[in-house]
Amino acid sequence: MTVISKAITGVISKAVKGAIGPDGAALKFLVFDTFTDTNGVLIENHTPEIGGPWIRTVPDTGAPTLGAVTIQNNLMAISVADEGAVVDAGVSDADIQVVYTATTGARSGVLMRSVSDGNTLSFRVRPADNAIDLITWTAGTIASTDATAAFTFVNGQDYTLRVRCVANTIVAYIDGNQVLQATVTAHAAGTRHGITSYGSTLTERYNNFNIVNGAINPQLVTYWLETVTYNGVPVTYIGN
Repeated sequence: MTVISKAITGVISKAVKGAIGPDGAALKFLVFDTFTDTNGVLIENHTPEIGGPWIRTVPDTGAPTLGAVTIQNNLMAISVADEGAVVDAGVSDADIQVVYTATTGARSGVLMRSVSDGNTLSFRVRPADNAIDLITWTAGTIASTDATAAFTFVNGQDYTLRVRCVANTIVAYIDGNQVLQATVTAHAAGTRHGITSYGSTLTERYNNFNIVNGAINPQLVTYWLETVTYNGVPVTYIGN
């Protein structure tokens, strides 16, 4: 185990997965959020552990709905169709990861390179259709379906969704396995990335959201980032 801070014994209060770089060193998170907060807090009033703030958005036409995205049981919850939230990471080349709990009949996904409401890319996961796709949204409508594939989701099961955006190449992964790839030139300068729902009023839940710089290719392995409490002070370290 590699210790960031002084080696101590404490009580583990939180454990989440992240990525490591090609040299084995921990990558710097641009955004990191375990959604630990009081039930019912609006996402725009919630502060991530690293980065932020969250900004409510929509992939299609219309304005974001107040209260559509909240914290529930230390998870991000989206309860209104076609709503979402993004964080400005300051980079368009981004590696985005989140844990998604599949809900039968739902359609959800990751937003990438959001420029404004209705102008974004997305990695859609669709348990309702047993399918996944990469989508370009422009002016609130689907401008193109850039890649699509069949994928069977199990209700209630957690899936780690990851999207890597570098230059015009967009690659999507589920649980570390590459599932889609496309060449996309639209919205190349967008630096906002996040989470959304599509065409479903079922509550979608997400956990352990993070973004690292996509210019550094993380290995498809993970480490544990753990916070321990010592004399009331949280100390973070990493290990296998």
